[in-house]
Amino acid sequence: MDDGEIVLINSEKCPFISGDGFSAVSDSLSSAENTAENRLLWAPEIDQFQLKNYQTGESISVTGPLPNIYKDCRHHVCTSTLMSLAPHANQNKSNSSNVIDELESHSVDYIRKEAYDYLEIFHKDKNTSEADYKKRLEQVELEIEHTRSYVHTTDEIEYGCQLAWRNAVRCINRLFWRDLTIIDRRDVKTNRDMFKEICDHIRVGYNNGTLQASVLLFTPRARIWSTQYLRYACYEQADGTLLGDPANRDLTKAAMQLGWNIPETRRTQWDLIPIIVQVDPNEPPTWYELPQDLRLEVVLSHADPKYDAAIKKLGLRWVVQPIVCDQAFEIGGICYRCVPFSGWFMETEIGRNLCDIQRYNVIPKLAALLNLDVTTAANSQLNVDRLYLEVNAAALYSFQKAKITIVDHHTAAAGFMKFMKQEAILRGNTPADWVWLVPPISSGMSSLFHQEMLNYVLKPRLLSQRDPWTYYVPFLEHKQNLTLSRENIRSALSTTELRISIHVLYASASGTAQSYAEQMVKRLKITGYNAIITELDSYSFEQTNNTPAVIFIITSTFGKGNAPEGGQKVEQWLQNVTDIGINNSTSNMKHISLHNNPFQSNEINKFPLHWCSYAVCAIGSSAYPFFCGFGKLVDTSFQLLGAHRLASFATCDALNQQYKSYNEWEENTVIALKAAYPYASSREKDIRLSTLSRPPSMSRQGSYVEQQVNLIKPFRPTPSTLIFNTNNSETIPSEPVGLFTKENPYLATVLQNIELTGSDNSINDSGRQDHRALSLSENIQPKKKVTIPSSFTNASSDQYRSVRLIVLDTTDLDYYPGDHVCILPENTLANVNGVITACGWQLGNKLLIAPCSLASYTNGKYQTLRQILTNFVDLTTPLRPHTLNIIATYAKNTNEQRQLMELGKGGQRYTDWIVNSPTVKETLEMFRSIQIPLEELIQLLPPLQPRYYSISSSSNCYPNQLHITVSVVTYTTSHGVLRKGICSNYLQQTLPKLSPDGKPIHSTFPRKPSRVRLFISPNPHFRLPGQDSLSISMTRQMLSGGDAFLPLNSPLLMFAVGSGIAPFRAFWQELEFLEQSQGSVQVERILFMGCRSSSDFLYAKELQSLTSQRGESNKLLTAIIPVFSRENAVVKRYIQDVMLEYEDMIYSILNDDNAFVYMCGSTRSCQGIESTLASILQSCGEDNLTFIQATNLVKQYKQFGRIKQVMFG
Repeated sequence: MDDGEIVLINSEKCPFISGDGFSAVSDSLSSAENTAENRLLWAPEIDQFQLKNYQTGESISVTGPLPNIYKDCRHHVCTSTLMSLAPHANQNKSNSSNVIDELESHSVDYIRKEAYDYLEIFHKDKNTSEADYKKRLEQVELEIEHTRSYVHTTDEIEYGCQLAWRNAVRCINRLFWRDLTIIDRRDVKTNRDMFKEICDHIRVGYNNGTLQASVLLFTPRARIWSTQYLRYACYEQADGTLLGDPANRDLTKAAMQLGWNIPETRRTQWDLIPIIVQVDPNEPPTWYELPQDLRLEVVLSHADPKYDAAIKKLGLRWVVQPIVCDQAFEIGGICYRCVPFSGWFMETEIGRNLCDIQRYNVIPKLAALLNLDVTTAANSQLNVDRLYLEVNAAALYSFQKAKITIVDHHTAAAGFMKFMKQEAILRGNTPADWVWLVPPISSGMSSLFHQEMLNYVLKPRLLSQRDPWTYYVPFLEHKQNLTLSRENIRSALSTTELRISIHVLYASASGTAQSYAEQMVKRLKITGYNAIITELDSYSFEQTNNTPAVIFIITSTFGKGNAPEGGQKVEQWLQNVTDIGINNSTSNMKHISLHNNPFQSNEINKFPLHWCSYAVCAIGSSAYPFFCGFGKLVDTSFQLLGAHRLASFATCDALNQQYKSYNEWEENTVIALKAAYPYASSREKDIRLSTLSRPPSMSRQGSYVEQQVNLIKPFRPTPSTLIFNTNNSETIPSEPVGLFTKENPYLATVLQNIELTGSDNSINDSGRQDHRALSLSENIQPKKKVTIPSSFTNASSDQYRSVRLIVLDTTDLDYYPGDHVCILPENTLANVNGVITACGWQLGNKLLIAPCSLASYTNGKYQTLRQILTNFVDLTTPLRPHTLNIIATYAKNTNEQRQLMELGKGGQRYTDWIVNSPTVKETLEMFRSIQIPLEELIQLLPPLQPRYYSISSSSNCYPNQLHITVSVVTYTTSHGVLRKGICSNYLQQTLPKLSPDGKPIHSTFPRKPSRVRLFISPNPHFRLPGQDSLSISMTRQMLSGGDAFLPLNSPLLMFAVGSGIAPFRAFWQELEFLEQSQGSVQVERILFMGCRSSSDFLYAKELQSLTSQRGESNKLLTAIIPVFSRENAVVKRYIQDVMLEYEDMIYSILNDDNAFVYMCGSTRSCQGIESTLASILQSCGEDNLTFIQATNLVKQYKQFGRIKQVMFG
């Protein structure tokens, strides 16, 4: 036999090995691109594997045959002796082989196949009609098509649960599977309601002592932390001993971490752990004590007085019924994780619980009371066996005396043999696990001991699950913090020098600040500091132990100087404790401490951040009026709160060599850190710097950009290894549920995709909710008569510019007019394929659509390389200098490597290079000697960031819909290169479900409407008056008092430029709805609409209908004033020019009527409108204001919310 040959003995008898033969490594997995993680490894090649003894806790090292990934007999190895099995053949694992999610969502193809298989079983077994069967298949197909899942009927759930018990290979009592009662409670939505149902389930299962088999089924996302309803606690005592049932040691710890506890003086070994329920992974668990009438136990006794006295002296007892909570049921591809199963005990279960050495271990105690020798010297006397038998006898005797259902192991074995014979007649066989079915007492006397069986997977089925507390995030964080604390203590004991924790925090809207933060962490690690990167809102500034820490904050600014997502909680906290406004340069501290601790000194309460050293780098663009506003807020607030500024505050302007400014701040900050905390570094020198002596030009005073010239070689981070799982086909990301965020976006179907420019710039109202017209009050005339231009229908085709109305199906997604929708775009197929080929891959390579280990890089959202390239990484934005430095190490051509490193300096050459906005694909094609593995490139690229759009609809007028007005971005660089905006062009190319007139689109070829990933970003700063305090979890009916009428009662001045009309469309729809429900109010509402030409007058027909279909006295909008900047080829007119023609009206509405002013458009246009408002206040007012005073008055209006702006571009 050759050394490499593998022979499997009796392989022809193994039901899991096909007749075609078997090799340890299949052809599809034998290429060099596959690693040991993806194949079955056989002795002597594999690493040793540990087999655990659950009695002693010891492990034995063994070698194969054993599968390296899945401990499951489906992979040719029987693993019946393992206590729990991996539930899925395609189970995800992280690089450390820890399970990520033991019941991860399946692909649509898997769910469809399993659904069809189960429905066929249901149809045949239940004898449903062919018509009903076909109709049900069509219903399920439709559900899967739209939701990527489906919902079982009550009958399907009941039969599926019965079959799952029927197929449970480790259960001996399956003879009664048809009698299983199913309690369907999938409608339960709260923890409290879960507990109420559990109490009722206990009563149903107990049935006055005549126990009955039943299951209580909750939603697939619910969990019960308790492994069984009735479990005895286990306490770790001060002397190291355990009190209670050691099997529940971890569960007891989890319950105590959640707040349950019994005083030490009252603890016993028979304390029942409370029921811990969690209705959804996004909800915290809650524990509930069972009422006294449900704490059902049987105190043990014995028919023989000798044993009875000893058993009663020990107070032995057990709960009346096993109600197992930690098994999942898989039915037709849907996994139900919370299905408590009530049955009855076989006496050996109670005997083992009490007698096993790793459980209560009562045999030595009984032996002492009965004067029996149970030491190894007396093994031949069989005293251990005798006592074990008598404990089993006591369980049978006590339960029968209490008239509680119980079964002995001989009767149970006979029942299983009857079941097995029935199954052989009914369906040819039944799966059975011999190791688990043979009773643990008098095994050889049981018929099961001598019976051959086959063990295999049959669905529906039961699955093992991980204990919920092992992956509950707050517990993991606590454990990590505890570990860090212990490490800090050990470090403090081993050295007298100070070591300090360093955190790099970021808040990023577009990904730039996050990219810089990642660069900062790499720089610190190279220098020897072990920095931790975290999103700003995820860091707790409310320290109770005041442990010194260094914090570097890199943040962008959003809107009116506010924090971007990821920093809004910190912004609110800082404003609460400091009285700082966005535009204020000075402030006073509020006398509010983070924790009102009476033991802290007044000085500490006054300066809650005294423990912190910090430095802030603000990212922004000087084109915006609130340039780096949030960064300035953080820097000023931290000083007021007692933090020590380690390095100077810096602003990095996107319009003025931002990267160079950032690099200089980074260098100065690292120098300051090394000076303040030299012993916190594990290295004496920055390994990136040359070991050669520096020339004078490279002294410390030089900038970091200059110092990079003297680097030996750019630092290349260690990438994650790429591993493929070729057993699975390409998976489709699961349907998101719960709170929709950037990490968990909503999937919206595109209903309509309509061109707005030109003559057809209106939307069909077929989806609009019909409201009955109510009586309208008399309209108030404006202070100055305004003539509305009649230019609505003068439209012509615009071949150079496209603006699209995208209508999305957003059922159950809440928003308000003025809010933003954040769209997660996709990279174009051309860009994706270009990167793939540039990295040396063939486009037809099937591994591109195979699940791979980089899924963990996306937190499991995307499984394959193609999915990751399409949805997760940014292939459009030019590579950052620090990324170019790393990529330079992959260039084989010395000249190209030098050019890349020159660009990596971030100086003028880089600034000139990015003028053309080269994509990743173009960069790789430009420097063709770069030979970088695809997986390593992916790990260098920044994540694809969402794009923000003002919502163009009111959910009251268009229920279950959301509209976006998208100006399709196409431009030519100064060097003549054509570029397209990634998100707007992506939306332009989406396939709608309906035509512009609202009719279904019929096609001769297969066509599915596109689905867009999105989430809502509430924007209370730009909502209608009275709606700014609402959250998306509130309904409009929650408005009370005057707030309910503020939107209608408030005069409005609205200024829209181009696609800036978007939020105002939502406004007029909302106002129209409110008028119909509350009655019209006579107030001024003026809209100035700026556009290039009449063909660009967006929503002209809708606006025309608002004026033409109403009388002069009840118009929703008092005046609509279009301003066409390019109608006249000689003179361009903008909104600010026309405003001066209506200055009396504007002043009257603003000053006399206290109107609210809204602006939406480009930064430059909004600044111009704001400046013109100041001019009008100056010229029309009676206070003889100077222009500076009028400008300050406008600023006050903005500060108090009278002027609201949304700016872009």
